[in-house]
Amino acid sequence: MTLLNTKYPIFEADQVLSQKHLNGLVSYLEEQDRASRIHLLGMGIVCGLELQKPNATTINISCGTGITSLGFLIPFEAGSYTYYKKTTISDNFLAPDFGNENYLKEIYKYRSSEILDEETAITEGFYHSLGEIEELIKETDLKKENNSVKKVEKLTTAILKDKIVMLLLEVNLMNEKNCVTTDCKESGKHIEFKIRPLLIKQSFIKKFPLGLNECVNYHFDTLVLPRYNTPKTNLVTGAQVLSLFDELIDSSKNNISKVIKKVYERYYNSFSSLSKYGRLGNVLTRIELIQQNINNFHKQYVWDWMADIVATYNEIVTFHTCHPEVCCPNKQKFPFHLLLGSTEFSTKELPLDSNLHYFRTTFIKTGILAQTDNNKIELQILLEKLIHQIDYFSLRENEVEKKGIKITPSLLGSQQLSERAIPFYYNEIKDLNNKWSPKLTFKNKQHNILSYHSEEYNPDNDAINIPLKFDIESYNFFRIEGHVGQEYTYALKTLEAIKNSYRLPFKVIALNATEYENKRLDISIFKGDFGDMELDYDLVSRDWENVIGKLIDWFEDNYNAITPYFSNTTILNIFIRDLKKGRNLMKESLVEFIKIYYTFINTYEKIEGKAEEQREAIFKNLPNDKNPTFAEDLIDHLDAIVLVCQKGEFRALFQAAQEKWTTIGEDITLKKFIEKHPGMEHKAGVSKGGTFIMIYQDATAYKSKDIFTKDEKKKIVKYKGIVNVSKTTGTHLANFKKMFSSYASTQLPKEKATHLEKYIDTFIQKQPELEAIETTIETIPNQIILADFFLPYICCSNGNNINLILENANTEPIVADFDGDDFDKNDFFTNKL
Repeated sequence: MTLLNTKYPIFEADQVLSQKHLNGLVSYLEEQDRASRIHLLGMGIVCGLELQKPNATTINISCGTGITSLGFLIPFEAGSYTYYKKTTISDNFLAPDFGNENYLKEIYKYRSSEILDEETAITEGFYHSLGEIEELIKETDLKKENNSVKKVEKLTTAILKDKIVMLLLEVNLMNEKNCVTTDCKESGKHIEFKIRPLLIKQSFIKKFPLGLNECVNYHFDTLVLPRYNTPKTNLVTGAQVLSLFDELIDSSKNNISKVIKKVYERYYNSFSSLSKYGRLGNVLTRIELIQQNINNFHKQYVWDWMADIVATYNEIVTFHTCHPEVCCPNKQKFPFHLLLGSTEFSTKELPLDSNLHYFRTTFIKTGILAQTDNNKIELQILLEKLIHQIDYFSLRENEVEKKGIKITPSLLGSQQLSERAIPFYYNEIKDLNNKWSPKLTFKNKQHNILSYHSEEYNPDNDAINIPLKFDIESYNFFRIEGHVGQEYTYALKTLEAIKNSYRLPFKVIALNATEYENKRLDISIFKGDFGDMELDYDLVSRDWENVIGKLIDWFEDNYNAITPYFSNTTILNIFIRDLKKGRNLMKESLVEFIKIYYTFINTYEKIEGKAEEQREAIFKNLPNDKNPTFAEDLIDHLDAIVLVCQKGEFRALFQAAQEKWTTIGEDITLKKFIEKHPGMEHKAGVSKGGTFIMIYQDATAYKSKDIFTKDEKKKIVKYKGIVNVSKTTGTHLANFKKMFSSYASTQLPKEKATHLEKYIDTFIQKQPELEAIETTIETIPNQIILADFFLPYICCSNGNNINLILENANTEPIVADFDGDDFDKNDFFTNKL
């Protein structure tokens, strides 16, 4: 805005004054006033002036303030308008007689049709072209308006259709009425300001390039991604866990690509020279390429990467929706008016993507409120960051394998991505660091951003490379990276070591994503102890060892005397050998004993059977025995074996351990866990005070329950052949079921036939699907971390307490504690390192 008044008069004593002196001072001060507003603060609707529609034929305008592009202040009181009148713009505004006063000419040229210079041609004829217009009238002003020549009418939906509310500031140059007699020649003028609420046709406003803020021509709405496993589904297997990530990717990738293409188009003219700017035009191709070429158990990182892209897009949206800013305001944008919006909607109810936003004058910051240059640079950095994220996704597997698992403090919640730690899955991390946070880059502090790869851009700063050694109070989240694809036992041990070393406030558990129904947990893989049952086993085994040990000693001491009582020495030697075997099968712990339980029982029964057989033979021949005293002593020793009755106790211990192990095995499965603990989320880490959950699949821990014998299985296979024949002959499914029911009832025991009949539909119809699922499961490696989640609270408890050793017996145990009354070092899957 060029100032017309570059001087003002200085008054002296006895000076002869003219109107030019006085008007020069007034015009200088008045122009300075207006220029101060638009150069130092801004122009447009400052606050309020919102439209409301309590009903279809009423327009309410809230109180508010605005500044025109010439710097005129428009304060407005709230009003409810239910009437209107047809009227025109005052001639005192359109055609004022300002004589030779140049400063008035400078003002009025913005409403005049006599505009010759190219600069101001943008609004040529706008106010003159308004012609007959509708002016809004409040019901309280009816009496005053009834005295007017113009007729007042009630508003109707037809009148309001396709209209825009405009506040027109009429700057009327009025003649003074200062004569007191009819002979007096009136002289003098004054300027009168009148604010008029008008209804203007949309089509009329569209004809004139009024210089409204271009931001309103592009609406960017923030994008929100769907949550994992919402609505809830039954998650059982590793394949299902991974498939849900694929579903999230598939359901979101088109929309992500679409909104980023809008950014690409919006800023093409300004930023198309940026390196690889074209990436923004088709993000979908890039996402699909990554999705197709990545390992299954890294699918979560593809989703995390897409979430990063969306977060950066939302930062651009937040930036974009800020008020526009200029350093040098253009006074010809809206010199005598403000547009308040369409009569179709209340201001707050206007859809975000509606073109009607165009018809509301945005406040444009200037001067002390504007930071135009910095904002443009910030926008450029955000666009460069978005391009880098799209183009440089990489898991960097070789480097991650060398660096191992790392925990990095970060933030979770309403904070923008720029305020969080940089994820590990980007190449050219040093370059990305310069773009990650525009605000820190402006301050030259971007090297203080935390990251898995922070040593690449800040190699000598322990506070950045080993942040867990320093104050972490300002962080509410921990990124955990480098564990996916590792064996879960190693990941647990490593994470627990880091957690305990740095005293971090969260818990770590691992869950097996496998189906356990109709399967039994292979107890032979269990390492650890069974708590109180270990004591019971210790007592029973010691008793057994004591009895058997004494028998072995006695038999060996009296070998020659015993020999005649056995049919031959071979049988006696076998009996003694079995006694020794039975003694040696006693293990130090119940866990070890369970592994050889069936071997022990077979040995026990052989010893018990032979002892009973020999006792009966000796007892029958006792009357004829030459040494009845020794014979009775031998019978007593054999009775000791029979009467010890330890077999039942061993069996009871085994069954109790089996049941407990099965329960524990179920509790550490994903399916059982999510039934008890809702709220599981995936964010590539864990919140402070939360529970970090690693998912692996270990199908080797379970064995299918052998419901059928080998012969029965052969019969079922034979029946399957009948089914296949029936399919080829076109027999109806209902006949399948009849044939099956008849076949099963005649070939199988009743309870087993009933069991098969219960699953006839799955057996016949869905078998191909089930086989396909099994094939998928088998492609996922066992005991490898597939994904991670977290709960925002410490868990877990179901009343059981059992220690699980996941590695060799000579290592310290990783503990699974299911006792909810205490959460100490023995908690669920913690490691004593």
